[in-house]
Amino acid sequence: DFKAVVKWKRFDNNKDEHLRLLKGLDDPLTLDNFLEEIENDPSIEIVQLPCATSKLKCNFFKINIVASLMAKPECPLCHTYYPIKGTQPSGTMRVKVDMTRDCNGYPGDGCIILSFNFSGGTQGPNHYRPGEPYAGASRTAYLPHVDDGKRAVKLLEKAFRRGELFTVGKSLTNNRDNQTTYGSIHLKTSLSGGPQSHGWPDNTYFSRLQAECAAKMIFLDEMEDEMMGTKKKKQ
Repeated sequence: DFKAVVKWKRFDNNKDEHLRLLKGLDDPLTLDNFLEEIENDPSIEIVQLPCATSKLKCNFFKINIVASLMAKPECPLCHTYYPIKGTQPSGTMRVKVDMTRDCNGYPGDGCIILSFNFSGGTQGPNHYRPGEPYAGASRTAYLPHVDDGKRAVKLLEKAFRRGELFTVGKSLTNNRDNQTTYGSIHLKTSLSGGPQSHGWPDNTYFSRLQAECAAKMIFLDEMEDEMMGTKKKKQ
């Protein structure tokens, strides 16, 4: 529910005081004039995000801002971030360390095993085909038990909580619809074989992972603190 997360305010097209606030303004995403569109379609919805100020009017047609937030969870005008959950179905993520197995290229370091489980169910309004059943899945990913791997786990845990690691759609593996599939943040599903086998070694994986997470506005806590200009209080 975008309204519950973003907490936008909706303009009432039947109130003169609201129409006065929209006079001379356009939707910054499409440059369509608000009052002209209301004249063409009085039922059209216009909302103001809470990041709006007296100088920067973050007003949008509802249909436009929903599409924008689905692509990137931030105000497209002032770039305020909104924690909108992705299309990942309900599931679990478990993390454990196995010192008896190594990722190729990291001998003797052990590995971090990420186990994901999705039981399947009925697709919600933000899924591929709302109301239709979808198949569950169990997936396993691997990271080397080194500092970069430990930082990667924190990113992936945050991405999982945000609903960005998996989605519901058409599986490229079995060509079936309504499947639990990988999202746009890549995981390493093999201890060996290199990038072509979604495995290790892969010298650029950690930097790519950070970039893929950043595209979803997912950062390590310390980087978020730096971006916000604050530091966590010491316990």
